[in-house]
Amino acid sequence: MLVSVIVPVYNTEKYLKQCLDSLVAQTYKNIEVIMVDDGSKDSSGAICDEYAKKYKNFQVIHKKNAGLGMARNTGMEYMNGEYVFFLDSDDYLETECIDILYQNLTRNHVDICKGGFKKVTDSGKVVFRRVYEKTIFEENMAKLLPRMIGSSPSQHDSVEMCVCGALYKVEPIKKYGLKFPSERELISEDLVFNIDYMQHAKGAYIIERTDYNYRINLTSLTTSYREDRFEASKYFYLTMKEKLERLGYDKQTL
Repeated sequence: MLVSVIVPVYNTEKYLKQCLDSLVAQTYKNIEVIMVDDGSKDSSGAICDEYAKKYKNFQVIHKKNAGLGMARNTGMEYMNGEYVFFLDSDDYLETECIDILYQNLTRNHVDICKGGFKKVTDSGKVVFRRVYEKTIFEENMAKLLPRMIGSSPSQHDSVEMCVCGALYKVEPIKKYGLKFPSERELISEDLVFNIDYMQHAKGAYIIERTDYNYRINLTSLTTSYREDRFEASKYFYLTMKEKLERLGYDKQTL
């Protein structure tokens, strides 16, 4: 089965080749790589062109800058795979990452397979590992969603809301027209996508592997200063509270 890998790219020339090389090296070979150059001002766009020319399963879309969520949506418009994986362009994968996610997803007949991650420095030093306990959520996705929102005080069992490091079945995305919101309007666009996706997913499998390498990048969206952070967080909370209440989550859970 074909796996589409969507790589949104914006001014990451320092890290981009390592990211793309990690996709070339994947042991699972039936992949297409869709690089979305989101109006980069450095040489990132040229690097994407270089890989698209060199590898027949790589393609690049150059577009006007609109943010991470919109870049991912553009990538999804071009995907041909039965499954989709999201990789940020300053991160990189271990060679078996996609293969292991695919095998676990298909073997357990679920729509999502998600692993943990490592936080790494520019030199490759691992400074943190997020390892999950192996858990399967069969059809009752209501048990997974609260763990993405936060951790139980007694168990510390949260699961990162980030879509990176997870393999998704494409069918629900296309059937229900699922998209990412713009992080410029609604922060935590990954959580919004996961909430929408899980309404239609037939199950999820969390594995113990940490094959996704998340780079500590002080210029990334998650670490950059945002002047309106408090107001944006307040708006996000109220929007998600209303959304989850409509899905049947009670106020005590929220």
